[in-house]
Amino acid sequence: MLGWLAAFVAAVAIAGYFAALLVFFVVFLRTMAKASWLKTILLTLAAAIFMMVLARSLNLVMPAGFLQGQFRFPWPFR
Repeated sequence: MLGWLAAFVAAVAIAGYFAALLVFFVVFLRTMAKASWLKTILLTLAAAIFMMVLARSLNLVMPAGFLQGQFRFPWPFR
């Protein structure tokens, strides 16, 4: 279980929080929860919308990763 946390932290450092969260949700739900593709997509979409609403309403700045420093991405990935 600690490996999942380490992989998520590494993904945040490389790709940024929002992108890492989306990838983490898909991979975790498919491998550990054995969720169907439909359930995985719906839950990931719900989590993404929740995080975007939360970030926008509370004016949160999500941690940026290495790739975000190198390239220009649209809003939730900045």
